[in-house]
Amino acid sequence: MAILKRKFKPEQGSEQFDPESENCSIEYYNACKDPYRVSANKFPVPWPWICGKHSKASEAIHEQLYDSIQKILSDHNISASATVYKKASRNTPEDAVDVLLIRTRSVDTTSWKSAGTEIYKIIEPAAKAAQIEMLVEILNDEMMYRDVSVDLIKDDATIDAVTKIQPYVLGAVMESCPGKWTSIAYHNRGLPFYKCETRPTAIIFVKPEAIHPWAELEEKIIRTITSAAFPEDINISVEILPGRIISHTQQQPSSKTRDSGRALSYHCVDYLPMIPSNGSSIAPSNCTEAGGTLGAVVNYLASESAKVIKRLEDITTQGPIGQVKFASGHRLSDTNHRMDWALIELDPARPLENLLPMEYRFRGQNFGSLHYDYIVREGDTVSGTASILNSSWHGKDGRTSNCTSAESGFIKRAIAWDDGSISHEYELTSIDSDTRFAQDGDAGSLVFNHVKEWVGMLFAVDRCTNCAFVTPVFELVRDIEEMTGGTITLAQLK
Repeated sequence: MAILKRKFKPEQGSEQFDPESENCSIEYYNACKDPYRVSANKFPVPWPWICGKHSKASEAIHEQLYDSIQKILSDHNISASATVYKKASRNTPEDAVDVLLIRTRSVDTTSWKSAGTEIYKIIEPAAKAAQIEMLVEILNDEMMYRDVSVDLIKDDATIDAVTKIQPYVLGAVMESCPGKWTSIAYHNRGLPFYKCETRPTAIIFVKPEAIHPWAELEEKIIRTITSAAFPEDINISVEILPGRIISHTQQQPSSKTRDSGRALSYHCVDYLPMIPSNGSSIAPSNCTEAGGTLGAVVNYLASESAKVIKRLEDITTQGPIGQVKFASGHRLSDTNHRMDWALIELDPARPLENLLPMEYRFRGQNFGSLHYDYIVREGDTVSGTASILNSSWHGKDGRTSNCTSAESGFIKRAIAWDDGSISHEYELTSIDSDTRFAQDGDAGSLVFNHVKEWVGMLFAVDRCTNCAFVTPVFELVRDIEEMTGGTITLAQLK
């Protein structure tokens, strides 16, 4: 067995690292593990990043100082090209900044810091005069760290091994950095290329900008895995990365950047249905800052028990919003799933259906190598329910990312929520590595399998991987029925 990690090499005399306590930010910690990315004035924009349109001022500064920049690079024997981008970490899209990105194929990084610092010294006054912030970064994008979660772990031997160490790793993380970690995942990670080599990786995601002796935590996790008798014939990597889980109540995407290379687009009015359907954007009345996705349409049959009816009336008087009749609040079920649902009373004069999206709406490699027959005719609806573990292919129609598909895994992710609770959730990862399965605003989406069965409700997304989290349909229905005393079935038009 080998437990793999990237070596942490803090800069000498850096103000961002305390040599006595070994405290530093999670962003600085990862920056010092990647020798092939250097930033002059601070650490580089954390990977994975998103790009947007840079300002005209930054482009003008680049053009104005082009000859001076090229001379500095030549003086340091760096052959490179430079382009301006607006970049932001996926975790913090609101922090987008213009970056002069200098790309080189050189593997000799000796003079990169000096060259970057000299370039920043001539750019910074011009940027200040233009009232913008501008960073300088030198990188070799063939050598830099840019691993992604390619897929979920599927082979039985590794699943069994990970299942055994999960409670020990969770215990070590909870003990060492309470309030700082956000989730613990086990994925196959590698470069974002077709048929790239991957390796099982234990990923501890922590809050962006969190400060801690991260190298010490990493060593503790490695010792924990070793002492838990991880199989000798399986290698596993360990990563501690910035990352957060976004639920529907949290911030929507920033307009400063475009995600996955694609700007948010407006639907043609001709495509908007007169009656909303699954995937339609919904929000409370007069709300312009947040939105979710219309999920499953169900029949709710209330119990006739006087006691239950009284309880429902009490719940209703506690402050429903608009036509929301019942809501779970944010809490954990007895099976350790996070509950975050709402039942909305619909206008019977405008009946809704659980319409299935046509196959052509799934772009790119959304069926991958699974070769499932997803045959849908106009007007077909979701029929029946099924376990999320019974199928490898799942689809959804969301307000932000539209129609995408994903594969499910058998290893649950531990998630630490802002209220201090910890749940264990099923995660789905995109089949198309170039497309995120879900984005901010997709919460509430009905998730279905290739035989048109309802398997769950999407309720949260992970910005830094292609993963999203789904409440299984049977857990969802059971919780609604236990809380309200009624009965839930899929709605079908008569």
